Amino acid sequence: MNPTLHNLLREPLLHFMGLGVCLFIATNEVSHDNTSAITITEAHKNELIEQFQHQYHYRPTYAEQKKLIANAIEEEVLYREGISYELDKYDPIVKNRVVQKMHFVIEGMATPKQPTIEDLQHYLEQNSDQFQSSESYSFEHVFFAKDSSTPRNETKIDILKSLQAEKHIESDPFILGNTFEMLSSTDIEQRFGRAFSQELARNALLIESEPGDNTIHKRWFGPVNTRFGEHFVRITELQPPKTQPLSAVHHAVYSAWSDEKSRQNLQSIKQRIISNYTIEQPLPEPSDAYAMQ
Repeated sequence: MNPTLHNLLREPLLHFMGLGVCLFIATNEVSHDNTSAITITEAHKNELIEQFQHQYHYRPTYAEQKKLIANAIEEEVLYREGISYELDKYDPIVKNRVVQKMHFVIEGMATPKQPTIEDLQHYLEQNSDQFQSSESYSFEHVFFAKDSSTPRNETKIDILKSLQAEKHIESDPFILGNTFEMLSSTDIEQRFGRAFSQELARNALLIESEPGDNTIHKRWFGPVNTRFGEHFVRITELQPPKTQPLSAVHHAVYSAWSDEKSRQNLQSIKQRIISNYTIEQPLPEPSDAYAMQ
């Protein structure tokens, strides 16, 4: 093969232009064999009928079909006449539409190949903070309902002191129970509300910062107000966030990997296309240029 032809066939821009031509042919049902011949294809006619049915909820009559085809021919004629007068040039609406179609073509070219398990595992290791399990809590609470009939002579501080001293406190039953094991922040928010979940997380940070191995099993805090009433709470166990295995987050890793690769490929293709042009452009003005005037 001629070396020049061989190099030309390997040119990415040629592939890009070829795909664009294929897309143009595939999405235009009207024949453009020459500037004076117009052919409405069966596919185009059927599309007109389907559009009519969708809008008016019945199949067009023979006369209505003739009108649809006549309108399509008139539209094509006016389009070609407009092109002959160069009405498409320097029109921002036309320009934006062409740019949109080019983005569609390029995005199709930017679709990454299917990743291997090794690719996904490497991505997970490099971005482990994105795929961590949420922090989990085990806790117990003493509950006082808003409309409580339980006698309550102690102040809130007295209740906390009594709980801290492991004394029994008369309280109200809670429909979801009084002890909870390894709930995530999302689970807690769904059951108790956002304010409760945030207060639990805040106190967990305080507990972690305090010295002593047994502190976590002794510290009561509250009351925490929810739509149910007041809760005095003690965290009994903390499970910090941890990176999950690929098997547990495969779909999320695959989606994130695909999005990142698509963005990288898209940028690479755009840069290759731009490199084929000689570009002259002004330098941006300093941000304080107007202030200096």
